[in-house]
Parts: sequence; C-alpha cells; structure tokens
Amino acid sequence: SQMALAVDAFGQGKTLAMPGSAGVEIDRLAASFRHMADQIDERTAALRRNSELLHKTIASIGDAVLVIDRDGHVVFTNPACRALFGDRADIGSEDWQRTHLRFRMDGVTPLPSAESPIGRAFAGDSFDAQELILRRVGETKDNHIIASGRPIRDAGGNFDGAVIVYRDVTEARETERQLRQAQKLEAIGQLTGGVAHDFNNILTVIIGTASVLEDQAADRPALADGLKRIDRAAMRGADLTHNLLAVARRQPLRPRKVDINALVKDASTLLRSTLGEDVDIRTSLEADAAAVTIDPSQLTTALLNLALNARDAMPGGGKLTMETGNVVLDEAYAHANADVVPGAYVLVAVSDTGQGMSPELVERVFEPFFTTKEAGKGTGLGLSMVYGFIKQSRGHIKIYSEPGHGTTIKMYLPTTGDTTEAAVDEPAAPTAAARRATILVVEDDALVRHTVVQQLQSMGYAVVVATNGPQAMALVEQGTAFDLLFTDVILPGGMNGPTLAQAVQRLRPGVPVLYTSGYTENAIVHQGRLDPGVHLLQKPYRKTDLARALRAALDGAPA
Repeated sequence: SQMALAVDAFGQGKTLAMPGSAGVEIDRLAASFRHMADQIDERTAALRRNSELLHKTIASIGDAVLVIDRDGHVVFTNPACRALFGDRADIGSEDWQRTHLRFRMDGVTPLPSAESPIGRAFAGDSFDAQELILRRVGETKDNHIIASGRPIRDAGGNFDGAVIVYRDVTEARETERQLRQAQKLEAIGQLTGGVAHDFNNILTVIIGTASVLEDQAADRPALADGLKRIDRAAMRGADLTHNLLAVARRQPLRPRKVDINALVKDASTLLRSTLGEDVDIRTSLEADAAAVTIDPSQLTTALLNLALNARDAMPGGGKLTMETGNVVLDEAYAHANADVVPGAYVLVAVSDTGQGMSPELVERVFEPFFTTKEAGKGTGLGLSMVYGFIKQSRGHIKIYSEPGHGTTIKMYLPTTGDTTEAAVDEPAAPTAAARRATILVVEDDALVRHTVVQQLQSMGYAVVVATNGPQAMALVEQGTAFDLLFTDVILPGGMNGPTLAQAVQRLRPGVPVLYTSGYTENAIVHQGRLDPGVHLLQKPYRKTDLARALRAALDGAPA
C-alpha cells in the first residue's frame, strides 16, 4: 500500500519515498523503483538542459524563426520574429495581413497569400531564398525579406507542421543600391572623361579661332555678329561638358574656407529676382554655424539648381526656405547611410511647399538625365550635379518628400573647425616683364596648338612650341629661353603635364607653370580638389580667360 502511494506520488512529480525494512522482496522491489527513479531524473535533467540550450540557441539567432502546426497555427516564434512581425500569435492570419502588406520585389504588386512563405509552408513546400517586401500599414519604410521553409513530418511521413526562417536584408539591399549608384556614376565618369578631353579640345579651337577672328572683324558688323553666335553656341557646349563632369565628380574644385550664412544670404538675394514674386523666400540661419571648406561658386550653383527645381514644383507660387545649422551625424546614422563618415557637419537645407514626390520618384531624382519635366524643359542634370558636387566635397545629401506636402533637400558639409573665413589675395597688376614674356607651349593636338599660338601672338607674347614632354625637355636642356610653361595636363610620350613641370623646374627653379585641360584625371586633382598652388585654365577658354590666367601665373598671384 505504501509503495503504491509512493509510485502514484512520483508520477505526479513528487520525490519517490519507498518504504524500508518491509521484507526482502519488498526491499528489492523498492530498490528497483529507486534505481528507475534516478534514471528518470537524470534523463529528465538532460532533456531539460537540451531544451534550454535549444531555446537559447534559437532565441539568439538573428534570423526570425516561426513554427506552425498541421492546422497552420503559429506555435513558436523567437525574439527576432516578434521584432520583425510583432507579438501577435496569429501571424499570417487575415487580421495580421490587414496591417502587414506583402508585395513582390517591385514593391507594388501584392503577394497572394498562397504564395507567401506561410502559405507555401502550409502547403508542404520546401523553398529557399524567397524574396518579398513587407510594409506595415501607416508606415513608408519597406522591409526586404528573404524566407526559407521546410515541412515537419511525423513518423508516418504525414505533414505535421512547418518551420520558416526569415532574414531581414533591408540594410544589405540599401547598400547594394548605393553601390550600384556609385558604379553607375563611375561608369559615367569614365565615359565623360574620355569624351570631355576630346570635345573640349574641339571647343577650344572653335572658341579660340572665333575670338581671334572677332578682333579682325571689328569693322564688319555682320561677320562679328556671326562670330559671337559661334562663341555663344560653343560655350553652351562647354557648359554641357562641365555639367557632365560635375555629375561624374570629375570637376576640379577650388575649395576655400567659407562663412556659410553669408553665402546663403547672398544666394537668397540673387534668387529673389530669379524666382519671381510668387515665391516667398525665407531664411533660417543658425547664428554660430561653423565654417566649411568648400568651393563657394559650386555651392551657390547647387542652391540655384535646388531653388529652380522648387519653383517648378510650385507652379502657383509657394514658400522656399533655406536654413543652416550645426549637426552631428553619429555612428547609428552612418550605419544606416553607408557613405557617411561620423562627425560634425554644417547642414544647408532647401525646403519648398510644392507638389512633393512619391517614394518611387525620390529613389531616382539623383540619377543623371532623369527628369519629371516635359520634353525640352530640363536636361535631368540639375539634381545629379548637386549630388556629384556634394559627394566630391566629402559631404552627404538626403532628400525628404511626400506627395502634396513639399520637398526638403538636406546637404551636410564637413566643418573646418572654426568660423574664420580665409582671405583671398587680389592678383597683382601685370608687370612690364610679364607683358613681354616668352611662353613655352606644350600641346599634342595640332589644331589646339595652332589656335593657342595665334592667341598668344595676338596678345604680344613670344611663343616656343613642343608637342610632348620629351620634346619640351629637349628644348629646356638646349638652353631655350622662356618665362612660363603652358602645358596640357594629359600628354603622350610617357610624360604628362605635372611630370614635365617637375622636370622643368629642377632645371629652371622658380619658372611658373600654367596647366590647361578639358579633363584632369588625377594628375593635379586629388580627392576632388585642385592641388595647392596649381594654376589651371580649364578648356575650353576664351582669349580673355587665357590672358588673365597667364598674367596671374607670371606675376606670382595666388593660384
């Protein structure tokens, strides 16, 4: 009777208490029961340890794990799954589907329930790497999900449930998108560089020849007017090439320390007459906004581009706000935006009250040649030029827009650490010696070379000519006299412009150098910035531009 009560208690989870000294047979039976109880306790403890280890393992997995039973009900979720889908046990139910929208990879086409991971798993399918987009109602963020599923079968091979593993690859997809964008711009840069070099040489000949002929046609108004039209058309071509180089981050920037508030004030004054009375321009400037080292003319152009886009988005008029401020982009922000270096920045934001844009348009606005304007109303380069300039300046740009609620574009510029604006020295007046100087011209393109020689001689300079670096060095070693080296950056013969200049200055210390190029590659431009002390005249150029650049270099004016 005591043994029966003890075994019954053991079956209820209590400690086994067998009677003792009840006779040999009873004692032997009690000992067997005690041995059996010890084995059960050991196995139970081992199962408990394994269960705890399995639970901790699944709980620590970064991927979301979800298990359904044979009826399709959720029976297990790990913390990652609850963080991704919420705490509700009815994941995949009709109520859940009303708040969690699933789409195919285009982000627009709804994913039918039967094709969802839970639907496929409930049907007994085994699948890997099914991609879908999950969007919660009331939110604009899309979660890119990859799901894999396997059925669970009982001993008889019958369907007994399924396990589904979800991986959130939203950040990875954003990084891939940014990489594709960077590769696209790099490809454009490579193409643009080659085209710009040859095209700018052609434009240099056209513009230079027109300027020389204009001097000779002063008494022939009809001819002079035609030459001016040629000049204007060629300069439009030069602007297009310059814009492409800006998009491709290949333009040589001339950064200096800038008071950002003063620049924005000047830009707003300029824009008041440009945008018209229908646009109310306002500024909100932080009084102690830090100084930035940036190319001021390019930043002014960027503000103008953004303002013109804002005006077009407000056909009936509206409010345009430009603001500045000091911000810190932390590690968390940098983690979400792969191109950002954590640190202190100055924010320059341009906001409008216009029509706004859908998320699909926001994704594409920085793409070269993409425009929402009708044919003939825009080139599609404005915003991509701003994007290229900010990236080349080691900054960051972000756009926020919503249909019917306007657009805000935020430009983050690295700070210089103080608010002192660097003084810019005015070039000294040209000396008499400079006006009588001899110029060593090194240019491989025969048409450009001939045009440059014509321009220089018409200004009273003496000219010595070489077609490449080795030929120029031969002239130097022979003792040929000259006062300035005027060389193209990109030259054939194994010696580019900077290499030639270094070799010349070793033999002729202190001789000034003026570079010219339609595309600088990385010879005198590094990290998007023109090397300190370098005088560069970008092709194509007018005769007046050449005259100013030569005088500045000869007179030792700051580059």
